[in-house]
Amino acid sequence: MKIAGLAKKEKKLPLKITDIFQYQEIESLAEALTARMQSEHLENMSKMPETSGQNESFPVTSMQDAYLTGRKIRNLSSHYYTELETDSLDTNLLEQAIRHLVQKHDALRLVISPDGKSQKILSNVPEYVL
Repeated sequence: MKIAGLAKKEKKLPLKITDIFQYQEIESLAEALTARMQSEHLENMSKMPETSGQNESFPVTSMQDAYLTGRKIRNLSSHYYTELETDSLDTNLLEQAIRHLVQKHDALRLVISPDGKSQKILSNVPEYVL
């Protein structure tokens, strides 16, 4: 049980305790895990929208659901914070760069529904202002 727990926690492998008994050789276990991971990846990819489907709702992925559940249960969210100091910041250029990133990357325009079950990518968002 410890092996399966460590594999899940440390290596993010979808290893079940029954796998250890079912696959007697490490090579067959590795092949089974690889197949399972590929299947889960394809399942998650199938939930992603086509690029033409902007503003159309689609289900959240299992990973997004896990983050949302953790947020509801423990009131914790994933974040990163840092501060930078500079004497020569071109705020206009920074604003333009942020706007460009938001337009280029769909994930920066993604909103999740209040019930946490679906999401959509907005085609237009207000311009970012510092």
